[in-house]
This record gives sequence, structure tokens and C-alpha cells, in this order.
Amino acid sequence: MRPQGMPVRAVCCAVLASITTTATLAQGVPSGPATQFLYDANGRLIGQTDPLNQGTRMTLDALGRPTAITFADNSTAAQSWSPLDQLVQVTDPKGVATRYTRNAFGEVTSQSSPDTGTVTFKRDANGRVIEARDAKAQVTRIERDALGRPTRIRHDAGSTTNFSYDPGGQVDRLEDSSGSISYTRDLHGRVLSATWRINDNPANPSAFAVNYGYTLGDLTGIIYPSGLKVTYRRVAGRVTGVDVLEPGRNKPWAPFVSSVAHTPLGQPKAWTWSNGDAASRSFDTSGRMTSTEFARYTYDAASRIVGITQDLWASRTVVSGTATVSEVYRVPVSWTAAYDNRNRLIRLEREGAKSVYSYDANSNRLQALEMQGSDVDLEGSFEQPGMAQGVQVALKVDAGSNRLLGFSQTLTRMQAGQAVRTSVTNVAYEVDANGAMTSDGLRHFVYGDDNRLARVEIVKDGEAAAVRYLHNGWGQRVFKSEPQALQTLPKESELGNAFVNWLRKNFGWMLSNPGAGKASLGQAFIYGDGEIPRWALLGEYDNGSSAGKGTTEIIWLPVAGGGAIPIGLYRNGKLYAVHTDLAPEKRIPC
Repeated sequence: MRPQGMPVRAVCCAVLASITTTATLAQGVPSGPATQFLYDANGRLIGQTDPLNQGTRMTLDALGRPTAITFADNSTAAQSWSPLDQLVQVTDPKGVATRYTRNAFGEVTSQSSPDTGTVTFKRDANGRVIEARDAKAQVTRIERDALGRPTRIRHDAGSTTNFSYDPGGQVDRLEDSSGSISYTRDLHGRVLSATWRINDNPANPSAFAVNYGYTLGDLTGIIYPSGLKVTYRRVAGRVTGVDVLEPGRNKPWAPFVSSVAHTPLGQPKAWTWSNGDAASRSFDTSGRMTSTEFARYTYDAASRIVGITQDLWASRTVVSGTATVSEVYRVPVSWTAAYDNRNRLIRLEREGAKSVYSYDANSNRLQALEMQGSDVDLEGSFEQPGMAQGVQVALKVDAGSNRLLGFSQTLTRMQAGQAVRTSVTNVAYEVDANGAMTSDGLRHFVYGDDNRLARVEIVKDGEAAAVRYLHNGWGQRVFKSEPQALQTLPKESELGNAFVNWLRKNFGWMLSNPGAGKASLGQAFIYGDGEIPRWALLGEYDNGSSAGKGTTEIIWLPVAGGGAIPIGLYRNGKLYAVHTDLAPEKRIPC
């Protein structure tokens, strides 16, 4: 059986002192597409061929260690080993090598690569990393408790990330320069509450509390920071409905989603929103989604998507009796996709447009060609018929590494098959010693001592400005500021009080000048825990920015296996249905 519970038919036979195993995935036919695995006489895997006869082969040394992997396009990745059976080098198909230095215990003490530079490690007597020095010479020190758990991470510029643990060994508090998260848990380690403090204003941080409820170990309720309450109705552990109670007095509980049905594998396949919208998903016998309420998908024998038909909405003017009215209608648009023998997308095409891509041996994209015509102008790119446009992008990848250094773009506008305008744009990227991009030609990217993005410097209204970001110890972005001016505040003693007040009134964003520790206007973000995964965004909260985005909270449908599907938004006091495609994190509010 596959991990998803799909039946697998295995056939073994001896072939020249080797063993071939064929795994056939059920496709609704007696003999579906098969993946073949090849083993040597000692039972070691040395090859794999997919249902399209695209093969990968492994070369083993006399000790059975893999020394080379040859892909279907004959490109090769190599591995080297020390006399002590330790991996010391990996070379990618482009020829870029990553080298590892080890101590007498076999533990890695340094890692060197043209992509990321050299990183060195110090370890304690138990072999646990207690210090790391990156290619920018930034030193990160890790303090641990008697059980080896990290309790404090000291970054190079002095910022710290602190962890504390409850008696069950679970993190009960995370605190760093972005703010803090405090957890309470039940006896089984499930999160009952999470209190977020986000340092948009360090003197008075924004605070958000999320509460979770459980029945028989299953998540049955969430209370969001706005006061929105969401409960999950379950039968035999599976969610069958979602009810909501909006914040405010005299608000009744109301069903938001009902009649949730599942496949035998636990995949939600249908539900109905309270506004009458319905979700409908179909799956084939291999568990692949083949349709939704707005799209259809087809696959090749290797389970790659080769066709998508999506229903888009368009508007038109029609005459009804003596009146002229505007109506919306569905337009099915179909795309086809093609891949090379290493499963890389090389073509995506629809009527009136196509995209073509090429790659180097290590799958870095080198070329992209985008073509579209005015006959089917979905993007509204053309003002008159008979027009076409081609965009050729050549990406510049460093010859000795996999670092992207920029690109050259050629835009050609054509009419009746003749070029009428051509423009060429060259963009150079800058990267630091760690391989992180520091400039894309228009913006500068500044990283904190934890190597996470801290600031993006831009030009707004002709003035230097910056957008500030905060990331917590889990790697989650918890705050994004409005653009804020970088110049020094004017002095009233030099310019006069009346003139400075006029500047503040008319150019306030340029005069905020937030330095370290100053308040910032923007959006705060919080995330899920437990059955709502940590990557799942729970809410976005505007703290008074000029954009005035207010509050948005996302309602999730937990899925067996640890995933979740966004099914609704609560935005500024209104509920919205959310229709999702193949990727759960994609959101299409309607």
C-alpha cells in the first residue's frame, strides 16, 4: 500500500544478477502507469524509471556508497567520501561543489560552497552546535539547557531569541526582537492559547490572543483576536460543518459551511457555504484532484499536470428589451503544459499566449519567452486588434555558482507580424557573501543579524524610504510597515514652527523618521498552531496605516495529515467565502 492507502502491485524478477521491482499505481484501470526500481545483487537501489521511461541511475562504490547520480538528461551529480565513510563533498550537475570538514567524531565543523560561502560550527562535548560563523563573519551563539534544548540564541549584533519550556518539554514562550509568543497547553501538549506581542511599537506592542478548544483530541473551536468564534462540527473525527459567531452583542451562532463530505482517504470533496456557494472537488483513484467548482486538471503518466481548464468571469453589455444592461458570464480558458525529461516546466500555453523556458544542468532557469496576441487579450495589454507582444528574458547565473546575478529583458511589440517597437532592459543584482540578494537594481535589501529580511529600501515620491519587516524565531513574518522616510527630521529652530507643521501636514509619511525602537505603522500577522499548521496565516491586523486595511481573519478547514484549506475570510466585519485551487495556500476571495 502507498502511504495514502492506494494499492500498489509489485512484480519482482531476476535480471542479470539484478532485481527489478515494478510499482504500479492504481489509475482506475487493471494495469496503471508503473514506476520501476532497479537493485543490484546485494539489494541496493541503483536506479529508478518513471512511467514515461525517464530514468535515474546511481553509481555505487565498492562499499555500496553512492558516488554519482545520473539523471534522465545524462547530467550527473557526484558525492565523495572520506576513508572513515563520511560524506565530504557533493557536486551538483553544474559542477558546483559543497565541501564538508568533519572532526574526529564525524561531526561537521565547516561547510563551504560558492553559493553560500563558508560556515563554521563549534560544538559542545555532546556534539551539539553552540556557535556558527557565516560567510559575513557573523557569529551566532546557542545556549542550551541540560537536555540540549536551545534556550537562548545570541546573534552577532546583540539581538537574542529566547525559548522557555513547560514541564512537558513543549515551548511555552518564544521571545525575540520582533516580540513574543506565550503558549498554554493541555496535558497532551495541545495549544490552548497563544498570546502574540508584536513590536510594531516597542513601548506599547500590539497584542493578539488566540484560543483553541478540543473534544476527544480533535480541534473543535478557535477564538480569534477580533472576538470571532469558529467551531467545527465533527462526525467520527472528520469535520462536517463550520459555525461562526461574529463579535458584538446579540449576535447569533450561524452555520458558515455545511455538508462537508470526504473521500475515503479523508480529502474534503464538497461543502456548501451559507451564501449558497458550493465547493465540489473530484479525485482520481491515485488521490489526484481532477476538478473543482471552477477548474479541471489532467495529468500525464508521471502525475505531472499537463492541462488546466479554468472558468474565468467576464462582463459584457447586452440588450434586454429596450434596456441595455451589463452582465457577467463564465469563460473557460484552457492551458497546456509540457515538461522536459527532468520534470521541469518548459512550456505553458493557452489560446493567444505561450511561455517557453530553458534551464542549465542544475535546473537554474536561463531563458524565458513570453508571447501573447491581441486576439485573446486576458491581461488587457493591447489597445487595438492585430497586435502581439514578445518578452525574451535571459537570466544571468554566475558561472562558478548558482547565484542569480541579474537578467536582460527584450520587449518587442508587433503589428501585422512586423516589429513596431523594441526595448531592452538590463538589470544587475547584488548579493552578499552569504548569497542573499542585497539589490535588484531598484530596491536594496537589508538583513538583520539573524539573516532574515529586516528592511527594503525604496524610492517613494522621489524620496528615500524603507519598508521594515519583523520576523520571529519560528521564521514567520509578523510585521510589515508602511514606507517610511529615511532622511533626518527638519529642525524647527532653522525652518520655523509654522513651516515644519505645514510639512508634517502635507508630507507626514516623509517626516516620521522611525529609527530603532520607534513605532511603525503597517500590518501585523499571526499564524496557526496544531491542526491549523504553523504556516497557515490566521489574521492580518492594520495598526492605523494610511492604507487602512483594517482586520482580516482567515477561517481554515483542517485536513487529515496535517494540512488545512482556507474556506473563508472575516474582513472588517463581513464574512466572505474563499474558493481554493490545487495549492491550499492560494486564496481567491469572492
